[in-house]
Amino acid sequence: MTKLDTIELTTSADYIQSLDTAKFTRSSITKPNGKSIINYSLDKKSTGIHRVSVNKTYNKVKFKISSKILGLNYSKGISLETIEEVVMQVNKNGIILRPEFINDCILNSVDVKNDLELSLMPHNYIQSLNHLIAPKFTKARYPSGISFNENIQQNAIRQTVYDKGFEMQKNKNFYKEFPSLTKEFEKTLRIESRLSSRATIRKYLKSNNLIEVLDSSNLNYIILNKIIDNQTKINSVLKTQEMNNSQEKNFTQVYYLNDIYNGDFSSIMTHIKGKLSANTKPSYQRKQVKKYLAMINNAKDQDSMQNIKEIQNALKER
Repeated sequence: MTKLDTIELTTSADYIQSLDTAKFTRSSITKPNGKSIINYSLDKKSTGIHRVSVNKTYNKVKFKISSKILGLNYSKGISLETIEEVVMQVNKNGIILRPEFINDCILNSVDVKNDLELSLMPHNYIQSLNHLIAPKFTKARYPSGISFNENIQQNAIRQTVYDKGFEMQKNKNFYKEFPSLTKEFEKTLRIESRLSSRATIRKYLKSNNLIEVLDSSNLNYIILNKIIDNQTKINSVLKTQEMNNSQEKNFTQVYYLNDIYNGDFSSIMTHIKGKLSANTKPSYQRKQVKKYLAMINNAKDQDSMQNIKEIQNALKER
């Protein structure tokens, strides 16, 4: 079953049982057509509550909340198991919604997460993922993790893999409030995919309904496979003596650019396209870069592909 970290959702204001307007700021905007838009925004946010607003004009309630709202149950995420507790915590913030609202929620954005405890420490798997060419994504390495941003204009996804234990250092106030949680994430590799629009959620999860999304599975596994793009099946033996002169030149160029651009496929292709004429389509070059880059990176560390396969297997079982 799916576990969510941060979500933005919309539901009907008809589910409001009570609203403490003293805890909300009222605002009003008049549109050019004379229509007045009246909105109430929660002033003081509690842990895990990023935003709560009530639009009286359109009869909508909007939330942005994270699984930190669960306190000691933070590691469980927003799931079918914890949804009742989520509702209870939301209702402590100046607004009380009838419990059945949860069946009538439209998701506007979600972060789908998996927390994995594998055979090695998280940094080993992050380094292995850094060897991926990810031709459909732009990858960015940072001290505690790596992110892959899809190279498309619409319905793009981002998958981030990071050391959850290291991330705790950035959220000291939260973990100071719940110190027992620090032990839970010491060796945890967090994989998190952000679907930032309704259309993207529908594309990957086939629904925008919160309960239906929580009842789905394997999203991070599917997206990781898209990032890998069959690289783990490419032979890693570097026998350049078996290449002809043209193949060896292409291989040597890719080998050199791999070090310059940290194996980022998009950056390497931009470099190569800059040396072609304006009317030349880089179809041949793209094929060669994809082939040789995967071969080079697979050979860098023979354990890398095994580490990636371990992540795949762990996600597949969730």
